[in-house]
Order: sequence, then structure tokens, then C-alpha cells
Amino acid sequence: MTILRRLGALLLLAAALAACNPAHIFVPAYVASGNSWLTGMANETTTPVKPGIVVLNASAPLSDLADEATALRADNIKVLGYVNVGNGSGGWLSSSPTPTDQIEAWSEADVPLDGLFLDQLPRTCGTSGDADAYISASHTIGSYWNQEVGQGAPWVAVGDATFAGNPGTAIEECWVDGTYGTATVDMFVTFEGAEATYNQIAGSGNGYVGYTGGNVFTAGVGYDAGAEYNDHVFVHLVYDATSGHEDDIIDLAVSRHAANVFVTDDDLPNPWDSEPSMFGAELSYADSLDYPEDP
Repeated sequence: MTILRRLGALLLLAAALAACNPAHIFVPAYVASGNSWLTGMANETTTPVKPGIVVLNASAPLSDLADEATALRADNIKVLGYVNVGNGSGGWLSSSPTPTDQIEAWSEADVPLDGLFLDQLPRTCGTSGDADAYISASHTIGSYWNQEVGQGAPWVAVGDATFAGNPGTAIEECWVDGTYGTATVDMFVTFEGAEATYNQIAGSGNGYVGYTGGNVFTAGVGYDAGAEYNDHVFVHLVYDATSGHEDDIIDLAVSRHAANVFVTDDDLPNPWDSEPSMFGAELSYADSLDYPEDP
């Protein structure tokens, strides 16, 4: 890979990420409309320091979330709509309902969004027979998003929108290095797991349970921090954390080149369905950090 190609990819990714609040807290809020956590984030008294991004994921009717999305965006919080892209037996884009149906549902509900959160994104760029198949498929998501924009959805067009993908682990580096052009997806959850897992490096001594050791990997080579890319590309989501540990976890995320992080003491089966007891504390601590700069 040439230095110029890497530089070009980095610039494209940076341009795709609009500025967000300096808190760099990325909130998966899998709660229904009216939930006090969701409404509180748009309240200056309840939440004086704001998160950077909030993912909305609730059962129908989605239209109930429109007012809350509007209020969050008025506070300069990016709002992403949840879309499952890979829970079908046929692999990515085989979810039921289909990703396009899910996007259409957000559009029909008139929920103002800044982009999408694509859950179960593949970590590789493609298959053994088609090395960039998944990157190419990401453009299908972008095209359908633009189609809905053209039909009146209250969204910004691809290029100004944010598409975050969640493989939950390190991604193949070709997602971000420009090998196959620019993917529609411009942010990646490269860790999703418990605090105990996050605090150890996966290896033969612990059954390969733990942080992989990087945000990106190259087949046959290994894992790498991805320090040459803007840190806002990477997101780490940590659950089952002990209250009082949030500062250390955020520091660890920053040291691992993830500028977006979320820490909760909630746990499986759904660690994103309640407000963390340390939510205000993690917002305040992240807001105090000068590194890294917003793109």
C-alpha cells in the first residue's frame, strides 16, 4: 500500500466525520420513547455535558422517537438509527426485516437522523471469493439512504451522514486504508465486551479471551492499533464495568486509539437498555480530555 493511498483514505475518512461534542461518548440507547435516560440527555439540568453520538433502537412505533431525536440534535448530538445488517443465515444484508426495509421504516416514521448504526457488520472486507464484497455491499446501504433522502426523509445525504458499523471486534484494515476505495461505513465498533475482557489482551494463556490488541488486522500479519487513522474512526463499548472505573476505562480506550467510548455497569443480555450509574461522571471526564481533536 502506498503512503499516498493511505493519506488519501485518511483524509476522506476525516472529511466524512462531522464535528461532534468534545465528550466523545458514544451512547447505544436501546430504550423506548419516553425513557428518562433518553429524554434526560436533551435536558441541560439533567445532562449539562452532552454525549457526541446517540444510537436510537426501540420497538415500533419508531415515530414516537421523532421528538426526542429532534431535541438531541438541537443539542449538537448526532443521532443514528439502529439497523441490523447481518442476523440472517445468508450472511450480511440477509437480516429479516431486510436492512432496506429497516431504513424505510425510519424514513416513514419521519425520525430525523444523522446516519445509521449498522449492527453485526462483518469484520472482513469480503469473502474468500470476493475480497471486497462487503465494502461493495456497504454502498447498497448508502444508495438506499440517499433514495430515502430524495423522497423527503429528514436526513442529510451520504457524504454528510455518519454510518457506524459494529462487528464488535477489530476490522480488516482494507475497510479503512483505501485498498478497495472508500466504504460507506466511516466508524467502527472495534471492541464490545465486559470490563474484565477489556482489561486483558487475548492470548494463548487465557484462551484468546480479551482485547485483540488492535483496532485493525491484516490476514497473515496480525493486529495493529490503527494509529495512522483518525481516532474518531474507532469506538469501544464496555459493559459490566464497576462504577468508579470509568476514568481508567476511558483512558485505556484513548491509549488504544478509540476516541469514542461508552462505559456502563449494565450487563448482558442487553447492556444498553438502561442509564449507567456512572453516566454523568464519564461524560464529565471525557469532556475534560484534550485528546484527540475533533476532525
